[in-house]
Amino acid sequence: MRAYAVIDIGGTAIKYGCATEEGQFLEKASRPTRAGAVSIPDVVLAIVKDMAARHELAGIAIDTAGIVRPGEDGEIVFAGETTFPGYSGTKLGRIVRETMQLPVLVENDVNAAALGEVWRGAARGASSAFMITVGTNLGGCFVQQGRIWHGASFSAGEIGYLRLHNEKRILEDVASTRAMIREAAFSHNMSPSELTGETVFDWAREGDEEALAAIQGLADNLGEGLAAVCCLLNPEVIVLGGGVMAQSEVLGPLLERRLEQQGRIWHGASFSAGEIGYLRLHNEKRILEDVASTRAMIREAAFSHNMSPSELTGETVFDWAREGDEEALAAIQGLADNLGEGLAAVCCLLNPEVIVLGGGVMAQSEVLGPLLERRLEQLVMPAMRVKTRLAFAVLGNDAGMLGALYALLQQEHVEVQ
Repeated sequence: MRAYAVIDIGGTAIKYGCATEEGQFLEKASRPTRAGAVSIPDVVLAIVKDMAARHELAGIAIDTAGIVRPGEDGEIVFAGETTFPGYSGTKLGRIVRETMQLPVLVENDVNAAALGEVWRGAARGASSAFMITVGTNLGGCFVQQGRIWHGASFSAGEIGYLRLHNEKRILEDVASTRAMIREAAFSHNMSPSELTGETVFDWAREGDEEALAAIQGLADNLGEGLAAVCCLLNPEVIVLGGGVMAQSEVLGPLLERRLEQQGRIWHGASFSAGEIGYLRLHNEKRILEDVASTRAMIREAAFSHNMSPSELTGETVFDWAREGDEEALAAIQGLADNLGEGLAAVCCLLNPEVIVLGGGVMAQSEVLGPLLERRLEQLVMPAMRVKTRLAFAVLGNDAGMLGALYALLQQEHVEVQ
């Protein structure tokens, strides 16, 4: 039986233990994250050295808050300076490995929690799972075939940063424990610092209408984020974590109902991942393709010119725009703004290296490209966008046939360049 040091680095506490390769804990403990001026690497090394005195360690597994670049360095790409001063840029994996001369893995805390749930928890046996943690903030991670989907800049799954339609706020502004407490405190003429999430749920069980409304608001807004996960990832399981999820008997039915209202509810993978057009707009009955398709652009341009949409084509709208027609330019700007919201959701949840834009209207790349780039700059954190580029499809009608051929070659294990 081999033993491993396992360490969880949070904003207020570092939890740690010794576990076997079957996931059974031999011991567990915790300590404050900041104890005097001691750095986090020094705290981690002290914990590991103490544990190594009692157990013959085969390796060290660390999960930590912040954006992490997995690999030999186990680098903390970014961590909030207020909570973790000087932590960004720390090559934690390298420091611990070179000191202890043992295999070391460093992973983001939410990513690690999601993988743990797939291995030994609520998503055990699932081929795909998305985990969302609901606390002061929102975090998320997508796991497929037992592997974490990190994204191009290691920030995939950041569901809390989904931008709300036509608003400057992001999802965690309205769908976190903090948001629920803020609403309940306001309705009770109290300061949020006087309340906890547990108190709000206790009030709700006693029939307090304002508390019930705050919880309903949390469920409604969180349901919008989960609906986006269903549209883009179509996971077999969505695991809900974080302190507030101890209230599953209250939140569970509310979230199920909200997903039903959103137009679809996925019970397991149903071969419909990537349905970006079905993203529901915040506080609206419409979906993304109602406002971000060629049809929507033509409808807006036709209305402003007192014409029927059947009299127009997308090409005509772009021709008018090149001639300086303000209504056509506004219709194209609306298309770019709304489509940009969908692409921002893709950046937050998937963090791909490339987003390929196809379809007939994309032949207008010289007009749409700059507008979409600008919209993404407005909506997406630089850390999530830095390694994601927009590209316009080049294969035209051949793309589908070539893709089907490539899938067949993969199926038959034919090596191709």
